[in-house]
Amino acid sequence: MEIKKKWYQSSIGIIALFILFFPVGLFLMWKYSGWNKVVKVIITGFFGLMLIGSASSSNNSTQTKTTPTPTTQTESVAQPSVQVTKQPEKPMTMTDKLWKALDDSMKTRDGYTVEFDESSKTASVTHTSTSFWDENSLVKGSFTTLVKFGKEVFKIDGVDSVRVVVKTEFTDQYGKKNIEDAVRIIMLKSEFNKFQWENLAYQPVYSQIKNASETLYIHSAIMQKLDPEKLYLSL
Repeated sequence: MEIKKKWYQSSIGIIALFILFFPVGLFLMWKYSGWNKVVKVIITGFFGLMLIGSASSSNNSTQTKTTPTPTTQTESVAQPSVQVTKQPEKPMTMTDKLWKALDDSMKTRDGYTVEFDESSKTASVTHTSTSFWDENSLVKGSFTTLVKFGKEVFKIDGVDSVRVVVKTEFTDQYGKKNIEDAVRIIMLKSEFNKFQWENLAYQPVYSQIKNASETLYIHSAIMQKLDPEKLYLSL
């Protein structure tokens, strides 16, 4: 005689308990159902994964809850606003421009002074040195200063001529030593700009500078020892 199964032992009852309370349904499936073992394993794995996923989701939800961080409120004190006004840059004076021309040309200020004669529009540079190799080197140095300084200073508006003075120490007939002008050169801008000075580098230029200058003075003690062929332009 066939024993009649109770309702929770039937397939319908087991499925109903899976839906309503799946742990009991899972137990009854293994105990009473006659389902294939593979089916039981698949169902068990499915519900196991659902359980693990549910637990993981719940844990993540708990961790993401944030507790408001207490903040310490401080009384804000209004600070007086300070408005900084940028001072306009002062325009360069003519003397400033001459010094800049010297910096760009001779790369040093040692022993040099500059000045500007407003009436003649002449920019002057004076170099004082008590030591030099020989008379030729002293005059060559004045030619180099004329060309290098002139190329920069004639870029300045209002400069019509350049004046170069080289001073050194001389001993007179009485044995007294004095600082005097060894060389003076004055050249107009119009004459200066006629030359392609780079093409004359390391060539004798005494005659060219003499003919183009308004003034070319060389101290007699220097002049008597000069060799014009050695007065080349060093740039």
